[in-house]
Amino acid sequence: MLTTEQIKNLPVAPDRSRAVAGKDTLMFVALTKDPDEFVIVGGQKNSPITEKADSMDATDKTSGNFSKKLPGLHTWSIEYDGLWVVGDLGIDICRDRFKNNKPVYVRVEYPDGTYRMGWASITDLSDNNSSDSAQTIKMSLEGVGALSDMLSPSADPKITAPTVAIATSPADVVVNVTPVDIVPRMVLDQNGQPLAYSSDYSYAGGKLTFKKEFLKTITRACTFTVKFANDVNITLNVTKA
Repeated sequence: MLTTEQIKNLPVAPDRSRAVAGKDTLMFVALTKDPDEFVIVGGQKNSPITEKADSMDATDKTSGNFSKKLPGLHTWSIEYDGLWVVGDLGIDICRDRFKNNKPVYVRVEYPDGTYRMGWASITDLSDNNSSDSAQTIKMSLEGVGALSDMLSPSADPKITAPTVAIATSPADVVVNVTPVDIVPRMVLDQNGQPLAYSSDYSYAGGKLTFKKEFLKTITRACTFTVKFANDVNITLNVTKA
């Protein structure tokens, strides 16, 4: 039987692939703007971005037997596909913006933490509730103006004081996260279960806020794990007076 040391020293094939897992690309929608507060759309399976340019005919008598085309106005869109998650804040935001004919502010974040953002109108929203499968939702988001270039956070995520100190009379506890252009993907409790966004915690403009009503339920010292893109996890120590 292999020893622990032998297992640790087993040869590993070099990984020259630059491909990334599509499952780690996530779409967020904004709950507030300035400071931006982005919420993950729950249950997502695919959110591909399509960019196009209008085709303009530039053929003239000297073009010979082939036409000439020029790119015109650019457009972009997202064809979202996911599971219908009851009570999900991200889905509720999209449904509200569709119902009220208002654009939604979108952030698509890739596995390495780079991201693109832009305003989009939801022009189609439908669900599938077949008896032999999980209920799904599909949305067509069409760009309102430009989609940003690929952006990178200004630094790696950091929490300078990774402690949540719960007072005898609990109040909201704010933990500062840098840089401010980064967005936590989720927060896990000591059992690895995700906290509920909005009721348990929120995040905007570099402020990770744990809600006092949730903190009242913590009876002893424990840890939370804040998960970011690029497999960055930061542990928060939770202390109770």
